[in-house]
Amino acid sequence: MSFLLALCLTFAQNPAPSPLQQANQLVQQGQFSQAIAILEPLVQSKPQAAGAWSLLGYCYHAQRDWAKAIPAHEQAATFPQTAANASYNLACAWALQGDPEQAFAWLAKAKTAGFQNWANLWQDPDLNSLQSDSRFLNFAPPKANFDNPFV
Repeated sequence: MSFLLALCLTFAQNPAPSPLQQANQLVQQGQFSQAIAILEPLVQSKPQAAGAWSLLGYCYHAQRDWAKAIPAHEQAATFPQTAANASYNLACAWALQGDPEQAFAWLAKAKTAGFQNWANLWQDPDLNSLQSDSRFLNFAPPKANFDNPFV
């Protein structure tokens, strides 16, 4: 087999990662600014890219850039495949902004959209400000359920 043919077969078997995959790899490495540099043009060219909007919102959220995180999460929440997690992330963002009304409204939307990971609400530091509010128990299982997890 010639070198050129072997090289072509290698590229055919291992295609270059998509921009979304590249951005996801950068996020896993904590390189949010670099991921944003990929994601912003991606959502401009493909505004229906739900996963890109979701990851972009996460990147802004990680950088605590609420002016950009909230609109990106809101856009991601418009797509059925990302609505549950995006709505949850919006609840977190609003809780961190000190707006419990918006936070609980978005938790309700997350529930409606099918969010499943309710047990983690007690451990999510983004939601600490909501834990003393009686409405929190509408979403989080009672904290006593976690006192003896192996019993």
